[in-house]
Amino acid sequence: MIRKNSCGNITDEEFLNIIIPFDKKMDKYLIKYMYEYVAHYLAVGYEMSALWECTIEQQVNSALTRFTDPLLDGIFNYDKLDKILKDKYKLKIVDRKTSQMIKL
Repeated sequence: MIRKNSCGNITDEEFLNIIIPFDKKMDKYLIKYMYEYVAHYLAVGYEMSALWECTIEQQVNSALTRFTDPLLDGIFNYDKLDKILKDKYKLKIVDRKTSQMIKL
């Protein structure tokens, strides 16, 4: 379900009962894969001599910013996203401007 646009105005109850549980669930999912991704980034960077000397915190930050690069570069594949939503989650985007989806 997509909630109607409230222009960012949500109640404290909505924040506590909707936003916080959603964020916690997304954090749990992200953390599950984040360490493996960062380790892979460092290992491949090391093997390819593609890392420069800096703090490990800077290396980790560089790895994590790679997640936004495809969006910033305009190469995010929305057809691939549509396929994953359909195949894995049984959802179909019917309106990209309002993020409207239907359950298949």
